[in-house]
Parts: sequence; structure tokens; C-alpha cells
Amino acid sequence: MADMKKLMIPEPIKGEPFRYYVHSETVGNETHVVDLASNNGNGECSCTDFQMRRGPNLNKNGGVTVHYYLDKDGKVGKDATTCKHIHSAMLEFAVQTARSVCVQERAKPQTIRESDDGLPF
Repeated sequence: MADMKKLMIPEPIKGEPFRYYVHSETVGNETHVVDLASNNGNGECSCTDFQMRRGPNLNKNGGVTVHYYLDKDGKVGKDATTCKHIHSAMLEFAVQTARSVCVQERAKPQTIRESDDGLPF
């Protein structure tokens, strides 16, 4: 059987809407703290990859975000400014935000819009 990597499921930090705990995919019980609001929305992570590579890349890029990606060889892009933990937390934040917006929109009374000719779309 193939070596199964641990799932990196972000857990929101209670009372801190932009901060998450993200479990390490490769190191046993290690958990990283991700702050999505840091660095003008680029995010910051307590992992070694961010501290040693991605954070310095952000400084080299003048604060311009280059999202986590895999190159043609399947390796993380050398110029990326976000690590996989930030990427995972950003995705979770986007999903939870979209769900919240959907719930709010469904709670609103529905109205029928009309076109310029007076007919419903």
C-alpha cells in the first residue's frame, strides 16, 4: 500500500477569523499556525518552508503574492510566496465564506427581476 500522507485540514482558531491551525502533512503531530491577514493578505505560516523560502520570496518580490503552485516537474514553484499550509487555509476560508454568503442570500426574500421590456428574464 502507498504511503498515505496526513490530511492537512485547516482548523479555524476560535475568535480569530483569519487564523488557522494546519496539521503538518509530513511531520507527525506538528501543527502550524497560519495567519491569512498577515503580509497584506499574502498570509504567514509558522512552518520552515514559509520562514526559510516563501517569506523571503515575498520580500524579494516587493510584497507581490505568487501563490503556491507546482511546476512542470511537480515541484513547488521556486518563486512562490505562500506555502501549502497557507494555500490550504485560503481554500478553507474561501469555501466557508462562500457557504456563509449562500446562506445569507437564501434567507433574503426572492424578487423577480424584469427586463427592459417588462418581461421576466
